[in-house]
Amino acid sequence: ECFGKSKHVDPVVSTALDTNTAILSPTREAKLSSETIDGLVNPNEEDTTWALGSFASNFLLDLFESNSNNNDLSSDGFAHIGQLILSLIAKLKQIASESDDGTKKRHSKTFLLQCIRVKGHGEETIGLCRAPIGIQKKTIVIEWRKTCERVYKRA
Repeated sequence: ECFGKSKHVDPVVSTALDTNTAILSPTREAKLSSETIDGLVNPNEEDTTWALGSFASNFLLDLFESNSNNNDLSSDGFAHIGQLILSLIAKLKQIASESDDGTKKRHSKTFLLQCIRVKGHGEETIGLCRAPIGIQKKTIVIEWRKTCERVYKRA
């Protein structure tokens, strides 16, 4: 039997992924919608609560932006974690707008776990990326942690 070719289906693995609560890793092809990104990166004056800038420092915003159109695969990780934090903020905004307290509480618990996972994933990604000249990875990791903690606290 070849790996992945088993006819036995594990019921735990085969359960459908709940895409309403899951934060999926973005790919180059499937990014957040332009309206969502624009609303979080360039919010209306009255809706700065959910702006990316209210969670991430200007230092980190500049790092995400400078690498978002870069074709260098070693620095593409910065754009990737930028997309991850945007998807976390979008999910947090969705949870905050829910009216049912029971549903909100259940989704909040799942969301908090996702925040921790994304934070760890981001730290690993930063460790594997090549830092821009003159910037230490330690500084980037510290700013990343602060950003993730702000999202976590808002939940």
